[in-house]
Amino acid sequence: MATLASSAERISPPSRGGIQTSTLLMGALTLGVAVLTVTPVAVALVASFRTAPVGQPGIWTVSGILNVARDPATLHVVWTTVWMGVIRAALATLIAVMLAWILARTDCPFRGQLEIVLLLSFFFPLVGRILGWAVLASPRTGYLNQLLRLLPFVSGRTGPLNVFSYPGVIFVSALGFSGVLTILMLPAFRGMDASLEESARMSGASARSTLFRIIVPLMRPVILAAFILALVRVLSGFETEVFLGTPAGVVVFTNKIYLALQGVFPPDYPTAFTMVLLLLCITFLLVILNWMLIGRRNYTTVTGRSYSARPMRLGRLRWLAFGFVGLYLTLSFILPALVIIQTSFINIVGFDVLNPDSYSFRNWNTILSLQIPRQSFANSLLVSIVATTIGVSIYSLVSYVIVKTNFRARRALDLAAWVPWGVPALVLGLGLLWTVLLSPLGFLYGSLALLVIAFVIAGFPIGTRVMTASMMQTGKELEESARVHGASWPVTFWRVVIPLVRGGAITAWVLGFSFAFSDLALVVFLYGPRSTVLPTLFLSLWRGGSLERASVAAVIMTVINLLVVLTMRRLARVGISSGLG
Repeated sequence: MATLASSAERISPPSRGGIQTSTLLMGALTLGVAVLTVTPVAVALVASFRTAPVGQPGIWTVSGILNVARDPATLHVVWTTVWMGVIRAALATLIAVMLAWILARTDCPFRGQLEIVLLLSFFFPLVGRILGWAVLASPRTGYLNQLLRLLPFVSGRTGPLNVFSYPGVIFVSALGFSGVLTILMLPAFRGMDASLEESARMSGASARSTLFRIIVPLMRPVILAAFILALVRVLSGFETEVFLGTPAGVVVFTNKIYLALQGVFPPDYPTAFTMVLLLLCITFLLVILNWMLIGRRNYTTVTGRSYSARPMRLGRLRWLAFGFVGLYLTLSFILPALVIIQTSFINIVGFDVLNPDSYSFRNWNTILSLQIPRQSFANSLLVSIVATTIGVSIYSLVSYVIVKTNFRARRALDLAAWVPWGVPALVLGLGLLWTVLLSPLGFLYGSLALLVIAFVIAGFPIGTRVMTASMMQTGKELEESARVHGASWPVTFWRVVIPLVRGGAITAWVLGFSFAFSDLALVVFLYGPRSTVLPTLFLSLWRGGSLERASVAAVIMTVINLLVVLTMRRLARVGISSGLG
């Protein structure tokens, strides 16, 4: 009775026809998810063998791939992408391990408050962090550089810091991804038996030795999986590379693709989609490696024997730990957030910062009074709410089939839901664009509906993961009781199952809304004149040199994200962080 495949009453009346109907419904769901997630990827791959864009005459050829392979610049792009990706992923993972250990395993002061701030930083839009550091560490007008040049041993009119450089891209990327990895690793660190650490300390090991000789080896599978996850995401990163890397001549896969399609005329499709093909091959290999590590991990540290979760006492070092976490939160969230707020009110960024006459509401009045910014704000809200609500409904159904049924194709359904995780958002958006233009759905191009579809597809991996974790925690008794009392499966699903997984659904909704409200890479090729959203408005303002007004857009994204997180958490009385784990 616990499965749909073996018991027809879970879906329909107990009859042979009912079993066939349930199988058909789940088969249709699997096919639908596969079409949504796989088709854009397949089209993006096929496009690398075309010499012209969709709708224009062209031929099928491998000449584009051969030309790119023979170009000496290609090897430089590949090498730059790989070495920068490895360094950024390693640095982000190291910071995340330190943060997770301090917050989960030590007696660091104010751990609860620090974790709340860390959670809030998770929802700080990446474009806000990028803009904040662009204002702070711009070579000539950066606030930190202006302060440093007051020192007697610092000379010159520029520097010494320069965020538009290789170190700048690495620094900003590592700050952003380390917070995400920390939140994902916190549950694993909390679940480890503290008696192992206590034994090490009783044997005379220092806190540093305990961390690197006890904690890290025990958490090696989790740390390796986090490193590969970070590597996948930084290899496919877009915003940091375009905004900070392009001005400095830092060329990796993603901004090479963007420049080939947007920076030259006519667009260089063979080069762009060959880079897409190379990037997809690398990310797919890393995703497969990640699955292998997760599938083989075995690090039992919580047993029936005197389990202990007492925090490690650091003594005087606990304030050093507090300083490390505080410094990270200041650099990654607090300082950039304060800077974009300040920049949104200043008339000219970087000049006369201490002069009260340099501040006004001019930037805000411009953004709030012009039609395009107001339409962008409305579009962002509409697209985010609709896409997230539709998405969570679908993710819940998919997770139910994966967890609660014996449907034979449920593994294929799970795999189809994970496909977007291994595909860069920029590539997914391009594939979806070509898919629409090649199909009878071409009328969707440039519409808000296309953006909704894009965010629903991109949200499958995280949405189904959160909902699957929630489904696994619910028993089958209440469902069976509802069926015994005559409730149909749809009624049972929406009135029994969904309330039981309310916390997971709210977590998935908040995560989906935050992503849809502030992501740029996915929609950069999909939006049109009437479907511009806040991230694309930010892009146009940045490219136009109006950092002050771009700051207004970044502040709006930040405030709305944080308000949604705090409001949903308060209404539901559910900790968002528990769902992230």
